[in-house]
Amino acid sequence: MTVETGRGDPDLFLDTGADHAHGIKRILLVIPPAPTMAQWSPELAVAYLAGSLRSLQPFGIKYEIEVLDCINRNFTEDDFRDYINKQEPYDIVGFKVFSLHLAGAAKCIEHVKRRSTETITLAGGPHVSVLAGGSDGRPPLSGLWHCG
Repeated sequence: MTVETGRGDPDLFLDTGADHAHGIKRILLVIPPAPTMAQWSPELAVAYLAGSLRSLQPFGIKYEIEVLDCINRNFTEDDFRDYINKQEPYDIVGFKVFSLHLAGAAKCIEHVKRRSTETITLAGGPHVSVLAGGSDGRPPLSGLWHCG
């Protein structure tokens, strides 16, 4: 997977397991709250990503992967905050972002960083470039992954 770090040079991320050796064990993949909170079918792209990370286990790379679908669980941003605060900090939290998720994703990323500044926060999806930044009121992302 290629991640844009904001420096203009893509870094390889989670390809060889090198990051696992640096202590990355717990990963949360999030479909953030959306204003309509409409029930959707399961998010396949996030499920595929979780499955790909789990498929590394036979090679000795073991991640604890959790998927949190805020829309289908009827989570608000406050519910997400409460959920994150009850958990041990994750090493990586990744967000799937469409336009309707932008505000919810930004607030959720801030909740994650308040819980642990050490957590790597990533956002991906077709509309993710809107979240890039961190210095002008946009959330502090560790990187972006681009889809679609």
